[in-house]
Amino acid sequence: VSRVAQAAATRRLAQACFAKGDDTDGWMYAKEALELYRGEQHLQGEATLLCDIAAAHMRAATFQEGILIADEGMRMCREAGIKQQLAGFLEVVARARLDQEAIGAGAEQQLNWKARQAAKEALAIYQELGDLAGQMRAFNALAMAFVAYGNVLEGRAKAKSAVELAKIVGDKAAEGANLLLLAQTRFHDNRDEALRLASLAQRLLKEDGDQRAVKDAEDVLEVIRQDPSKKEKGKRKTGASLAETQASKSDLTMDMDMMRTRAVFFAGFTSRQTR
Repeated sequence: VSRVAQAAATRRLAQACFAKGDDTDGWMYAKEALELYRGEQHLQGEATLLCDIAAAHMRAATFQEGILIADEGMRMCREAGIKQQLAGFLEVVARARLDQEAIGAGAEQQLNWKARQAAKEALAIYQELGDLAGQMRAFNALAMAFVAYGNVLEGRAKAKSAVELAKIVGDKAAEGANLLLLAQTRFHDNRDEALRLASLAQRLLKEDGDQRAVKDAEDVLEVIRQDPSKKEKGKRKTGASLAETQASKSDLTMDMDMMRTRAVFFAGFTSRQTR
C-alpha cells in the first residue's frame, strides 16, 4: 500500500471520528495523515486535509486557529494552482465568518462582507471547474449571508439557485435544506408560499432520513403556522445559529453546517439596506 493511499485511509478515519464527536482520535488521525501527505510532498492531499482540520476548528468554535490554518492552505493552493481545494477553503471560511457573526465575534458588517466575498470566490471557482455540488454549497452560503445581512430578496435568489442545483445533482437532503431556507425568506410577504415550501422541504428531509433535519423542518412549519397577532413580543428561542446576533433584526433564519439544518427563530424582522 502506497503512503498516499495510507494517508487517504487515515484521513477517512479522522473524518469518521470527527463526525461522531470523537475529537481526540480525530486529531490524532488527522495529524498522522498530514505527516504522510507531507512526507510524499502530495500537495493536493495536504491541502484537502488542512481544509478538514480548519473545518473541525470552526465547528469547535476555535475560529482563530481555524482561520490561520485556512489562510495557510489558501496560500499554498494559490501558489500551486490547486483550485478545487482552494474553493473548499473559501467555503469553510465563508461559513466560519457567518458563525463568528452569530456569536458576535468582531464587527458584524465586516464579518458578513468577508463571508460573502469568500463564498463568491468559491462559487466562481466551482463554476469554472463545472462542480455543480460545489456551486450548490456556495449558493447556500451566499443565501445565508444575504439573509443574515438583511437582503432577503438576494438571499431568496441564491437559495433558489441552490435548490435547482440540488435537484440536478439528485441531493434530496440539500434540496430540502435549501427549500427550508427559501421558505423562511417568504415568511413575511407570503405565508402560504412559505408553508408550501416548508412542507415540501419536510417531505424531502423525511425521505432522506435525517431526524435532526426533519425536526428542524417541523419547527419551521410550527412557526410559520403561528398567528402573528398572538406572537409574544420580544420572546425568542435561543441557541447556536447563523444569525443569533440578528435577534433584534431577524424574524426567522437558520444555520446550515454543510447542508445540515439547525433552525432558530427570532422576532421583529427589519431589513437592512444593502451595500
